[in-house]
Amino acid sequence: MVEVRREGDIPTTKGSAVSTSLIPRRRGAAAILAISAAALVAAPAALAEDAQLDSGATVLTLNTATAKALTANGVSVAPVRPAGASKGGKVSFPITGGAVDTDTAAGTVTHSGGLAFRAGGVTVKLTDFTITVGKKSRLVASVGKARVPILDLNVSKAKIARAGAGGTGIRVANVKGTLTGVAASALNKAFDTTLFAKGIPLGTAVVNAVPYQTQLALDAALGTALTGLGITPAPIGPAVAASNGRLSFMVSGGGLAKTNFAGSLEHSGGISLTKGTTVVELKNFTIDTTKATPELTAEIGANRVAILTLDLSAATTGVKGDTAQVGNVVAKLTPGAATALNTAFGTTALAGGVTFGTAYVTAPATK
Repeated sequence: MVEVRREGDIPTTKGSAVSTSLIPRRRGAAAILAISAAALVAAPAALAEDAQLDSGATVLTLNTATAKALTANGVSVAPVRPAGASKGGKVSFPITGGAVDTDTAAGTVTHSGGLAFRAGGVTVKLTDFTITVGKKSRLVASVGKARVPILDLNVSKAKIARAGAGGTGIRVANVKGTLTGVAASALNKAFDTTLFAKGIPLGTAVVNAVPYQTQLALDAALGTALTGLGITPAPIGPAVAASNGRLSFMVSGGGLAKTNFAGSLEHSGGISLTKGTTVVELKNFTIDTTKATPELTAEIGANRVAILTLDLSAATTGVKGDTAQVGNVVAKLTPGAATALNTAFGTTALAGGVTFGTAYVTAPATK
């Protein structure tokens, strides 16, 4: 297996196991990669995006055969912090952002940390990975000041599921990565060898991402009232019911200011209210905290309607890194929404100002 060390450790080699072809010439390895590949990286095309990503990690399991071949030729592979290694040839790279489609995984995922390849006194660092899934799926990394395509990604057998983070996370498993031709050529030049080749399997990745989200805990009294009326609420995908009993709606756009938490947030999914054959769908929420009375609007059919007013008087707020956090937001039905629901379900039980639930928001923090 490849010897996986923490960044900063000094690699060692073992006698005859080291190929003499890996004794490098005196040259700048990062510069070679930059010159060879910088011109080949283009901006990815716009992709459908359901969820903006907050955190999580991508775990790469190194291909066993490739790891053994690298070790036999005196090449060590180590994580560059804050990436970290674990047993079984696994390396974990923290997710720092991006946006993906929850049905197809199309989109981008950005990371911190990276990998360092070392042999014969030369070190090549590949850092700040960006995974792009789309018409051409690949992993691009920083090498010096250049962005270089390192891996071609095969997602034809990838498995997409909701997992982790109370069932609100996004998991994309079985992503196969093979070395690009430009990366193979540049690594061969950097290490003065012919060891690397296009198509060599580097490993299999699992993306475990946590999206920005608004979670809504339905008010207990409202829940009792809805049950009494025979009305059943349920999430509309990609919204889900979290393990903590709240409904979770992924943020698909927008942000909140770090200073006063003013801003607008768009969401995917929604809530359905069902009674017999009558179904009312409230979808694609937008939260607007810039108004005198903050509100949540939703699409109902072809119309966007103010559904909830948001009381921030007792809200808890904070900023952690690039994430704005707002909790304990009391959401109340607007008079217009109450009237519309009463009409749809043939009742007079719902009234404007009734507490619908309590919201907890994580969002991109803006300046």
